[in-house]
Amino acid sequence: MAKTVDGIRKDHRARYEWAAKRLSGTVIDIGCGVGYGSRVLADSGCQVYAFDKSPAAIDFAGKNYGTAGITFEVADVSTLQTLPDIDGAVCFELIEHLEDPRPMLKALRKSAKTLLVSVPNEETIPWRYGTYDYHHRHYTRREIEILLAECGWKVDEWFGQRTTTSEVSDATDVMTIIASCVTAPDGYAPVLPNATVVTFPHSVAIIGLGPSKHEYASAVCGASERRRIFDQTWCINGSAAAFDHDLMLHMDDVRVQMVRAKARPGSNIAAMVEFMRNHDKPIMTSRAHPDFPTMFEVPLAAMLQDLTYDYFNNTAAWGMAYAIHLGVKRIGLFGCDYTYPNRHDAEKGRACLEFWMGYGSARGVRFVLPQSTTLMDAIEPRHERLYGFDTRRVLINKDDYGTISLEYEEVEVPTAEEIEWKYNHSRHPNVLAEEDEA
Repeated sequence: MAKTVDGIRKDHRARYEWAAKRLSGTVIDIGCGVGYGSRVLADSGCQVYAFDKSPAAIDFAGKNYGTAGITFEVADVSTLQTLPDIDGAVCFELIEHLEDPRPMLKALRKSAKTLLVSVPNEETIPWRYGTYDYHHRHYTRREIEILLAECGWKVDEWFGQRTTTSEVSDATDVMTIIASCVTAPDGYAPVLPNATVVTFPHSVAIIGLGPSKHEYASAVCGASERRRIFDQTWCINGSAAAFDHDLMLHMDDVRVQMVRAKARPGSNIAAMVEFMRNHDKPIMTSRAHPDFPTMFEVPLAAMLQDLTYDYFNNTAAWGMAYAIHLGVKRIGLFGCDYTYPNRHDAEKGRACLEFWMGYGSARGVRFVLPQSTTLMDAIEPRHERLYGFDTRRVLINKDDYGTISLEYEEVEVPTAEEIEWKYNHSRHPNVLAEEDEA
């Protein structure tokens, strides 16, 4: 925040300077913040109506950026239904702050002829639940294009900015995506560059039965609608009965499950067999069965041809590999927790899933892990995951634009006994004594 335009960070200022060269006449600056962008537009000759829901921001804007040609007004843009007829609209770095941007974008569609939009690029600044306090999600080009099309806008040109000091350009490997839009004809639907209509999800949440599934439930409650977090939700086995989903994963041969169900008709297995028999969502499995009409077989040959490896020792790994095969670019893993005392087979499942995480990362997939999962030791404090830093704790800081910086905190050298207990992967005797007492 600054009292003059020159004091504003360059990439923020550059967006409005670029917009000022493309717009004329009457313009709305939706989510104007402290008003510097509205001033840039007004100085270029535009008549500007500027809205923001923060009274403090509008007060600051009026005092520091007010001039003839600007009207600043306090308004919650997420609830705007009607707007004056205008020539163009600017919506920079706002959509990601709105739980549901569609009402605002549809209202703009009724009033404006053109729309300039910017959002953080999910490909380079991936959104993580709990990381960005005021962001509901970030967007890929495809995702923002689909959202805009749903609200009556057609992207006419793509632009972007690579860093916080960049001008607006036509680059694609960008930190900030910028779209220049025109009103779309009725029935318009965006297509991929190869003219194939969008069918596969960009992001998928895979939900298992472990305790970290509750973090998915909490995230959905916070977002009010699951598709704001992930395009699709894939549920493993019984989690399909608990969560709204697009695909159920049940890789056990249902013929085996039917034998188990017949032997124990009151068991959970019997209930799941009956659930799948009447389920109305697709079920991916190893071998389909005519009594289960929505089942389809995993495309094993195509996946092996594409992925090379046949390391699929549990259902979550099948789901992960299938998502990678489809080209999914962001995968959340909830309830996929494999660490249990004296259960080597469970640990094998964790190793398999972590292998596919590494494979997916090499293909550009980004992963979302709940803090309570054992996958990638996410449940451990960050400094505990850096082996060898016993006498100096590393604090890793990452800003909103992905830049890493390190801080170091000196730690007292442990005793010989504490060192040996750590190398033996055991808890310290004092900790065990406290647990026994509890």
